[in-house]
Amino acid sequence: MLKIIIATLLLLLVFTGASFSGIEDVHSYYLDKEYQKAAEEAINVLDNISSAKEAEEAYFYLGLSRMRLGSYKDARDDFRTIVDKFPGGAFLQRAFLATGDCFFLEDNYTKAAEVYKSFIETYPNSDILHLAYFRLGQTDLKLGNWQIAKNYLKQLKEKFPNSLEAKQSDELISREEFFTVQVAAFINQSSAQQLNDKLKNDGFEAYITAANTEDGKKIYRVRVGKLDKRYDAEALQAALALKDYPTRIYP
Repeated sequence: MLKIIIATLLLLLVFTGASFSGIEDVHSYYLDKEYQKAAEEAINVLDNISSAKEAEEAYFYLGLSRMRLGSYKDARDDFRTIVDKFPGGAFLQRAFLATGDCFFLEDNYTKAAEVYKSFIETYPNSDILHLAYFRLGQTDLKLGNWQIAKNYLKQLKEKFPNSLEAKQSDELISREEFFTVQVAAFINQSSAQQLNDKLKNDGFEAYITAANTEDGKKIYRVRVGKLDKRYDAEALQAALALKDYPTRIYP
């Protein structure tokens, strides 16, 4: 999810035609995936700003870098600074949306949904409105609001049929309506089977699903349980954690 969010934000940035004058080092560090250096250089730019435009851009890259580093609260504060201090800026709408993304990445789906809904209400004619609908679909799936999620995704397909997100929404709409806890994913099927057997021996209802990756390889996911409520999935996740299994809840 984080890769998709960041890639989307950067793609949108390209189309704004924003200048990188004065913060070339921030840009270079970020593209080289040196996020700590990018954040440090962005702070340096903010300490020596020459224009409001440059400051806004520095805050945006600072927020992106902190998202990459997992400092979601700090990143959210950076994006909120753009919203509060640069109401007419080129990065305003993307920063607004990104505050919701920070909540999403913190697994605070209720707050994320509030931000995405507020975005739609505040910017009904935005050229990135399709992203808000897509994010709402993803968020409500995480909350187990299956029908609400699918309604948002269907609205996305109706309003923005040519968007990349509209094409991606088909897979989300077709998902089965239950929560499950993923323990691991393997390219090697025998490794997946070994873990599956171990989980069953530990008393968990484990199973394996197979899917194709973007490069055409087969991946085997080892998962546990099919649950109606998210809190039941969280309880299962906690039980697995007690036995030192790494976990992640899906959807």
